[in-house]
Amino acid sequence: MREEIKPFYRFECFPNLKKLVLMQFDFGYPLDSFVVDGFKALKNLENLKIHIVKRPLGTAFLFRGFLCLPLLKTFSLNINFIKSDDWMLLEQFLRNQNNLESLCLSVTQEYFNRQRYLCQNDHLEKIIKGLQNKPFLRSLDLVSHFWPLEALSKGLSHLNFTNQLSIFRFGGFDDTITSAEKVWKRVEGLCKFIKSQKDSLKEVKMAVTLALEENLVIHLAEAISKIIHLKDLTLHLNLAFGYTTNTLIPHFERTLHDQWTLEPVKRFVIPEKWNPNLAKYMKKLHNLETLAFNFAIIHPKKKDAAKWFVETIKALPSLEKLRKIDITGFEKEALKDEKQKIANALQEIKNIKQINIELYDDEDRISSSQSKMDEVIGIVHARQVVRSDLMF
Repeated sequence: MREEIKPFYRFECFPNLKKLVLMQFDFGYPLDSFVVDGFKALKNLENLKIHIVKRPLGTAFLFRGFLCLPLLKTFSLNINFIKSDDWMLLEQFLRNQNNLESLCLSVTQEYFNRQRYLCQNDHLEKIIKGLQNKPFLRSLDLVSHFWPLEALSKGLSHLNFTNQLSIFRFGGFDDTITSAEKVWKRVEGLCKFIKSQKDSLKEVKMAVTLALEENLVIHLAEAISKIIHLKDLTLHLNLAFGYTTNTLIPHFERTLHDQWTLEPVKRFVIPEKWNPNLAKYMKKLHNLETLAFNFAIIHPKKKDAAKWFVETIKALPSLEKLRKIDITGFEKEALKDEKQKIANALQEIKNIKQINIELYDDEDRISSSQSKMDEVIGIVHARQVVRSDLMF
């Protein structure tokens, strides 16, 4: 199999190549030293994007090859997991990439243990700290369902550049098991960094896989509400790949447990109520044009479990520049008695051009509230289609 994939890395045939996209979907094609040799030939490369769905044998040669690359303008790595030695090579590579304008780092399906998890966090913090000497950086994408927000926050606390980024996408989960810090300390650096970019940011994505303490979400929402010219916002709460807290919590508890001790597994504390006041901060985003909202309801059978979401939707009519809304929710009938309130709020949005709403239960079945959402979407679209000022 090595000989079959080797020709794809003969980059010496393209000495003037400036943009390269590598995608590998199967682990059955192992890599070898030919990757390093190929990267050495890319003397004029400026943009590199790598997407590996299933990491093959020999992927370490990919990380070694990074050290042979010239100074890039954009670098994107999307991979299912990273080993300890790879983290060190990645850190070394990024430390010297001072011409970067865009950096994307995403780990998609990390099946790790506690030791690898702690190692990952240490390297992630160092990589972010090294971004201080990147004066041209305008887009930063650090999203994974499997690293803690606290590691991102610690790394970002070392950066002192202001109003440099136009795009910032971040994601992780709130680790209340291994962390000894209070909720504010776990995201303090992250919140302060967002505020330091409040005059330059145009797009923000906040993907929090697991956030059981509503104050954490409130701290982040408050920081985002300070962004003056924000046009595009994505909020992703308590959800990962369609999995809700019922599946995510046991996974993280097993991962974060020290298997070499006889101590009982530490548990996440699931609150009786989860109703952060996001509406208060949503109303401050006067320049928002696009909103994507992906979420799962905690305790969907309890009264007012979806209050926070309903109140957030009711705040949207105050955003006169809002043109597009995309909502995906796993609510398990929590919106059954609230769907009319949502429908009324959506019909009050004056200048909307497009609405898309998909509601599911925990088992990926269409929610009973979906038909009402489809009805109101049809009404809104029929009304807006005659607006000549919204046609372009």
